[in-house]
Amino acid sequence: MAMNKNKRFGCILIAVLLGGVLLVAAFVGGSLVFTGQTAAASQPLVLIHSPLNHEEFNSGEGLIMHATARSKANLTHIELWADNELVHTEHAPEGEAASPLVLSRGWEAATLGKHTLVVRAFSTIGAAGQASVVVNVVESDVAQLTAPYIVQEGDTVESIAAGTGISTDELIENNPDLGSGLPTGGEVVDIPVSDGPSGSGLPPVDEPEADDETPPDPHGEAPSSGFDFPLLILEFIDPEPEELYGLRVEALTLEADAAYESLHCYVSMAERTPQWYPDRDGDQTTDESFDPLGGTAWDVAAHLSSFSAPLFPWPSNQELPLEVNCVGITGGGTDAVELGQVALSVPPEDWDGVIRQATSSDGEGGFTLGYRISQEEIHFLDLNPDMARPTNLWIDYEHSFLHWSYQPNTDPEPEEPIDGFLVFINETLVFTVPAEERFTPLPDAWLHPPCGDDYIITMRAYHHPYPEGDYSYPSSGLEVSSGELGDESCNTEFVVTFTRLTTSPDLPEDPWPNNWAHAVGPIYGSFFANDQSVDFEYHYLIPDFSYEGSHLTSGAAAQVVVEVPPEEILNVGFNIIDEEDGVDELLCWSNRTHRYDELFYGFQEFVTIDPVCNLYYTVQHVTDSPGGAGEGSLPLPWLELVDVTVAPTGRLQIHLHNTGTAAWSTRDIEIEVTRHSGEPIGTIRRGLQLAVGETIIIEDVNIAPEHPQDVCVTLDPNDEVLELYEHTDTRIHNPYCLPLPDMTITDARFDSVSDNLYVTVHNRGEEPIDYADVEIGINFADGETALLPFESHLDGSMAPWDSYTLSWRRGTVLDRDSMAEGYTIVADPRDRLAESDEDNNEFAMRGSNELSVYWFGVCTPLYVDGGLNEVTAHLDIYAGGQLVASFTAPRIEYRSSWEDYDGETECWYSDYPMSYDHVTPFFDISGDELLEIHSYAELDAPGSRLDGSIGGSVLIVYPHDLSMIEPYGTCGSRTGPGAHRLATDPDRTFGQLGDPGYDPWFSYFAICQIER
Repeated sequence: MAMNKNKRFGCILIAVLLGGVLLVAAFVGGSLVFTGQTAAASQPLVLIHSPLNHEEFNSGEGLIMHATARSKANLTHIELWADNELVHTEHAPEGEAASPLVLSRGWEAATLGKHTLVVRAFSTIGAAGQASVVVNVVESDVAQLTAPYIVQEGDTVESIAAGTGISTDELIENNPDLGSGLPTGGEVVDIPVSDGPSGSGLPPVDEPEADDETPPDPHGEAPSSGFDFPLLILEFIDPEPEELYGLRVEALTLEADAAYESLHCYVSMAERTPQWYPDRDGDQTTDESFDPLGGTAWDVAAHLSSFSAPLFPWPSNQELPLEVNCVGITGGGTDAVELGQVALSVPPEDWDGVIRQATSSDGEGGFTLGYRISQEEIHFLDLNPDMARPTNLWIDYEHSFLHWSYQPNTDPEPEEPIDGFLVFINETLVFTVPAEERFTPLPDAWLHPPCGDDYIITMRAYHHPYPEGDYSYPSSGLEVSSGELGDESCNTEFVVTFTRLTTSPDLPEDPWPNNWAHAVGPIYGSFFANDQSVDFEYHYLIPDFSYEGSHLTSGAAAQVVVEVPPEEILNVGFNIIDEEDGVDELLCWSNRTHRYDELFYGFQEFVTIDPVCNLYYTVQHVTDSPGGAGEGSLPLPWLELVDVTVAPTGRLQIHLHNTGTAAWSTRDIEIEVTRHSGEPIGTIRRGLQLAVGETIIIEDVNIAPEHPQDVCVTLDPNDEVLELYEHTDTRIHNPYCLPLPDMTITDARFDSVSDNLYVTVHNRGEEPIDYADVEIGINFADGETALLPFESHLDGSMAPWDSYTLSWRRGTVLDRDSMAEGYTIVADPRDRLAESDEDNNEFAMRGSNELSVYWFGVCTPLYVDGGLNEVTAHLDIYAGGQLVASFTAPRIEYRSSWEDYDGETECWYSDYPMSYDHVTPFFDISGDELLEIHSYAELDAPGSRLDGSIGGSVLIVYPHDLSMIEPYGTCGSRTGPGAHRLATDPDRTFGQLGDPGYDPWFSYFAICQIER
């Protein structure tokens, strides 16, 4: 890829010869920092590792698309699309689903210009996820970079070529006139420069001494080469640095073409990697949706406006690229509808803060986006040219250490002491080193890059905090290479360990006498990985059993080391032969193949599939052999917080697992521990060495929280070490908080019959509550408080979303006179229990009320039997379990037949506005007592099978709930909130009447309250 080589050459050459003085190069190297959030739970996560977004390729060159997809639900297949055309589908291994799934496929564009490549992955439950990049294909005749050479007397074509490290053919090709004769003194010829100082034809450049004060002038004379031939003139012209504006891009409205269950978007601004929005938790792997606003509108402004919108620098004379792709979810989370893309190049004149509209295209659905681009002040940071830079970088390969020299400037004034050093690989900051150190360990993976790819290590001195503080020019670049593709040294080594063999219940058995174990054997076979194998013999196998690999091999190592050249495959499998009566019969066998590029994602376990036997094995890269997953990749660690537990000593135990592609190599790990509220508990800081696939438990004598469950843990909160998913902008270390219970009170009532107060406790949290930790208090209206004595007779705990009702008998603590004015039940009154919500622990109860019940009507349907029907209705009122009043309505009489039945009802109504014959006297009832209204009736139909039938129902009212009660002054209106219609239970009525076609009958009454 010529463009990449040219970029790499430019960075190295400027760093070596000119000292890195370009402002734009400094800006790209990390002189500005800005913060923003980077963003149905089963949607696959798709990561495109190469090519990079907006990467350029020469026509006819082709590219390799390398992507991975992951899903908790596992994956069925992954697809590559180019310009809306399906190019390739990669399926999971036959008969199984997998995660991760890797796509590695070549593609070549047929035309020049921009092309959109999309990778889509599908989970086993039908959910889809995707990622996309745009590549630019340009003309392949890229001009050759050359440097002028002044011919001296006596020079020949051969001596010039030999002295500059190129062939005579290359020299003549770039200087056709040389083919006709000898060069003459003073003549200028062009020397091709192909790939930077190493192997470019340029003479080697001496490393500046440690006491160098400043980098050389970029426009001055090139530093002396030390090579004994005339001066090679290099002319570099620094472009005028463009003025950089701070731009804030806001999305204010989004209207979809139809209604969707959820909706999210992938947003790319200023040629950056597309990010999933919304991203409330800072984790791009979790599925989140914008909130609906009603209709087809979605709340994008909550995540992409004001300070939630990213602020970044952009050249003042370049159009700003902005791409938004949205996806609507339907079908209960199973169907993803592509809503198309808004792709804009916004000119500077439109950075005016005016809201504009853009409509998507090329989708199954569509959306309209309201956006605004505004200019804002942004703080740009510059290099400090007065700071000394690190020099003399070298690597101790035997011990995997990077060494350097550093001497602070003393002229004209002594330089302020620095706070440390920044270590970069390929212009990416990977970690910091304390100021007093002059060497630091490196992961082995960084010393063995992929063949054909180089790692360039540079360093800077800096002052805290970075990048707000000052920092120096970069050191000279130190190149690390493993060789070129095709070299024998480029074969990568992997350790394949055959961990266990399992048999299925269907394992065929041998016809031995008394073969009660259903065994088969003796057996022999081999485990293999490419051309390496481990042979074994064993007496027998039994069904549905698991055998350790080393057990089958009689203690010998059940592993092999195998070389895999780049672009080739690793084939792993086994075969087992049943040896019976001198006849060998194949019992089971299976194999599985792996592409080279899918073997570098940390410590992985795989399994082969066979109906009878399955082989489990692991593959691990040998770190001192060439590695990486392809050009541009950078092996990095990733510390996964697996669990947080509490030791018997009370100390917090933090379980870490390295799931990255490189070791965490003797760097300090900082772990911040807080409460859920953010209140600090402490910080753990210690050196850590953790290889890929290893797990460690970290604890600190000073971190023993009083409430062990009330803990949040954040790894590397200041991003001192670059990790794998931070580098790919897919994940960050968010605080991990242990789940908490949440104790609430959902009900309180007093039963005057049993003289007990009943309180219902509910756990709304994610963690059980030990019954021993349940504590209930009561606050009286006069300000007095009390703890309700509670001794649980239940063992164990209250599970999440479970409830439990406690009871207390009236006594010294429960003084009903004190409770008459109202009270509040409080869960965890002394705050001894850590909860996810500390603001929902109170349940307020109103004081006593004076109520009256007014019964003003009954309606009954016409029961058709051709005879006389008489209905007598009753209404009984109970307060706190005690009978307050009992009413009987006047008897309703009627005759009916099918001929005159029209669905009408017969009713009785009391006098309007109020008949005092059917109104209870006012009675006292506390807010925690139940008001029960029983309605029932008798049907008198002599000679009919319906005679004596009774129906009834009960209305229960909580007096503290005023929504069912109204003031006495309006109670006679019969239409207020206190008016109720109580239906007889239809099932009971129909069951007794025996004719399911009949309707229920109704009582009408009102509940009234004296206002105080």
